[in-house]
Amino acid sequence: LLDYRLVELMASVPPDFKLNKLTRKYIFKKAMKGIVPEKIIWRKKAGFGAPIRSWIVNDLKPLIDEVLSESSIKQRGLFEYSSIHKLLKDESSGKEYNSNHIWQLLTLEMWFRTFIDGK
Repeated sequence: LLDYRLVELMASVPPDFKLNKLTRKYIFKKAMKGIVPEKIIWRKKAGFGAPIRSWIVNDLKPLIDEVLSESSIKQRGLFEYSSIHKLLKDESSGKEYNSNHIWQLLTLEMWFRTFIDGK
């Protein structure tokens, strides 16, 4: 779907063919009729979830240990370390799913380091 010739062709198609009332990708859905099952073509939009938990417990674990360490949290002064520690401990033990909270804390601290601290 990213072939430049297809992109160029679609750029020349009038908007009325691309959008029918509130149906997006209308011409594409019509073109796929008979190729893709109807229930797939006309289903509601589905979101895509990133594998945040996998990142947190595997690839990003060393970064999280450093960025959300007691010294880093206390130095920033925004949160109580005991709360962060509980989130991390409950996530690693499997007691609770805190991956999204940990991800948000990680990205917040990285934002501060980049745009406020200039690191």
